[in-house]
Amino acid sequence: DNLAWVSENQTGNHQLIPVEKLDALAAIDKYKDQVKYVIMSWSPDKDPIDVAVLNAIRKADNDLELIVIGEKNGATNSKELWQQAHFIKTDAARKLNDHHQPFDLIKDQVYLVD
Repeated sequence: DNLAWVSENQTGNHQLIPVEKLDALAAIDKYKDQVKYVIMSWSPDKDPIDVAVLNAIRKADNDLELIVIGEKNGATNSKELWQQAHFIKTDAARKLNDHHQPFDLIKDQVYLVD
């Protein structure tokens, strides 16, 4: 997390756990050999970083998988991401969504994307 949002509300001032200040692409580059999944949650709808993340994962020399938490064609993530996403493992995503609780009027869901 690059922590750009911390001044927007009190949540940023009271983090529950320490967060390393890295943007998404730097984090993927640094940790791609240590993780199997990358979770991208509520990426801004007007920022193409989500497409850059998807492309970085596609280009990685390992089996990284992308989990997107967002509102498809809605308030989160760019239109380009939703157009370029290949939805995979729909049964696994359905099971994740059985436990996911949307909030804040956003009808977000969990997607496994390739």
